[in-house]
Amino acid sequence: MADTGLRRTRWLTDAFAWFTTVGLAASVLAGAAPIALRVAVAVLVLVVLVWWISRRAPGSWWLVGVETAVIGLGCLALPNPQPALGFLFGLAARRAVRGELGPYLVRAMPALAAYLLAALYVLLAGVNPDPYQIAPALFPLLGLVIGTLALSDAVRALGAARTAYGEVAAANERLDVVLRTTPVALVVLDPGQAGEDTVTMFNDRAAELFEWTGDGPRSVRCAHGSDLARCERGCLARCLASASEGEPVEWSHRRTDGSVRTIAVHSAQLPEPSADSRPGRRSSEAVLLACVDVSAQRELADRLRRRAERDELTGAASRAHFTDLLRAALDRGRPALLLIDLDDFKEVNDAHGHPVGDQFLVQAAGRIGSAVGSAGVVGRLGGDEFAVLVEDGDQDRAGELAERVLAELAIPASIGIALASGDAEESADVLLRDADTAMYTAKRAGGNRFQLFHAELRTALLRRQQDEAELRQALVDEQFVLYFQPIVDLRTGTVSGAEALIRWQHPERGLLPPAPLVELAEETGLIVPLGTWALRAACRQAVRWHRDGIEIGMSVNVSARQLHTADFVDTVDAALRDTGLAPERLTLELTESALVRPSALEVLRRIRALGVRVALDDFGTGYSSLSYLQRHPFDLIKIDRSFTGRLGGAPAAAGIVRCVLDLAAVLGTPVVGEGVETVEQARFLASAGCALAQGYHFGRPVPPSEFLQTVQAEPIPLA
Repeated sequence: MADTGLRRTRWLTDAFAWFTTVGLAASVLAGAAPIALRVAVAVLVLVVLVWWISRRAPGSWWLVGVETAVIGLGCLALPNPQPALGFLFGLAARRAVRGELGPYLVRAMPALAAYLLAALYVLLAGVNPDPYQIAPALFPLLGLVIGTLALSDAVRALGAARTAYGEVAAANERLDVVLRTTPVALVVLDPGQAGEDTVTMFNDRAAELFEWTGDGPRSVRCAHGSDLARCERGCLARCLASASEGEPVEWSHRRTDGSVRTIAVHSAQLPEPSADSRPGRRSSEAVLLACVDVSAQRELADRLRRRAERDELTGAASRAHFTDLLRAALDRGRPALLLIDLDDFKEVNDAHGHPVGDQFLVQAAGRIGSAVGSAGVVGRLGGDEFAVLVEDGDQDRAGELAERVLAELAIPASIGIALASGDAEESADVLLRDADTAMYTAKRAGGNRFQLFHAELRTALLRRQQDEAELRQALVDEQFVLYFQPIVDLRTGTVSGAEALIRWQHPERGLLPPAPLVELAEETGLIVPLGTWALRAACRQAVRWHRDGIEIGMSVNVSARQLHTADFVDTVDAALRDTGLAPERLTLELTESALVRPSALEVLRRIRALGVRVALDDFGTGYSSLSYLQRHPFDLIKIDRSFTGRLGGAPAAAGIVRCVLDLAAVLGTPVVGEGVETVEQARFLASAGCALAQGYHFGRPVPPSEFLQTVQAEPIPLA
């Protein structure tokens, strides 16, 4: 419409300009002015017309000059300036419809000034002066100015409307693309609309989400299944209220295929034109809904929440979630906490690998869950450690539950029980710590039992922590000494070797027995540096004895943890090189528990490749001794004291010892009888073909100086 009106206005002004211009030329040529003047005016008019026909720039100053000359000369050539005034109207109107207000006014001034001057001259000093015609000649100029200004404003308004129309059309096209491609379903609802169709506008995504097809009635169903726009429970009002707080409303939408989608809805009341169009007035009816399908996000959030709350392997509550549940239970009352540790899991994992170990944990979690049932919540805190939370549990109830768990597991496990005291300062961390203390107490007592926490256990724990700190300091200060027990050749009665046994020379408590030291070192992991120290110290002592002319072998005990460190073989090699001890004079004693891992065989082969001897210590106390003898390369077998110590009193013990000796003979492996305390035991071993023995009968563990006296003494007679 704007383009059509502007073209019509330009056509009319062009026609008027041509009519007045041709009229001026005709009036001049028909007048009585000098022929030269009339010709000049006609030529100038012709130039103006040609310029217009060529559609050259209407604002050119050359054209302005020609037009000014036409008006001035036309007024001089005519007895009355009216035709020149018509020409001025035409060219002013023509320029007004083609230029902006500023350029139009500037370029109209020369022609206007020329008309004023020429008209005044003609009316005052012309051939027929008539001052009374001044007013009629000049007053039309006012109409000229006002009319052309109005025309210019109108044209500018039309131009602005045309520009605005184009911008609106472009914006509508862009908006249409946005609305068609946005993943947001946009819907305009009109609750006041008659009929079932309350949807007045929607985009393609809305039609897809709500499955609108054809021309039937459309509506958005709320969580209650009603039309959102007309829900009697006020769902639309709640949407608007939530939108004012910046929060969407979510509900489930069931599609025709049975799937359920979660939709997040943002809403806003739309301003609409009405009879009262005052700024800021809003319609009370039309509402815009921006609907987003957030099903995938909610499913992901649910999976992440389940993963955070559940242990991925066993399905039990995760540590973080279990701790949260424990805190909540403490806020509500006085719960009981059971902490469960599987005693043999490390051996199973080492012997059969992680996949079997994982399956072992899954089965254990299932059995614990079966034992607990609805009485509590089962969680996995990590590794082979599980926990059970019992709301308002007392000592009897927790103890019965622990017994059920042990019976259901059917494998050794240690359980610590901690009961909440009801103290407001008691925290989940404190209860977990107390249960952990009780559990380790049960484990140190032999395992496969439960232990109720009490204050004395905490005291014992603090004492143990102090012992650990002192042990660490002892390693730094080298507060340890080696004692040596002789290994005797039963054929000659002479000392053929020594077993190095570590002792702790405590600066305040004196010489401490070895059992607590080794137990503490094993539990804290300090057995590795402690064992390394003992190995190097034993090698140095053997070298000193060699320099003194005493040629005996040196045996050193190696723990399972020490054997399976990555650099153990390098540690042994370094001890030999640094001390200068011949490898064949060193024997490493290993128990069967150190040989559970499949990698143990390769470690033993590498040790023997150094020239070091390997002895199987405490033979007969493991659960697969014969298989170890067959698979592993041993240079020596040591019969455990539990068999040799019963010789002479238990016929079965004698039979077992003979069987071991016969088996060793088949394998071609020498045997050491440990724990020999009487001459009768020594005689039996000698008569049965045992080559070596050690025990209190031959000598207790003593410092190096006293051991030297034992070596230098007369052979020990067996008769």
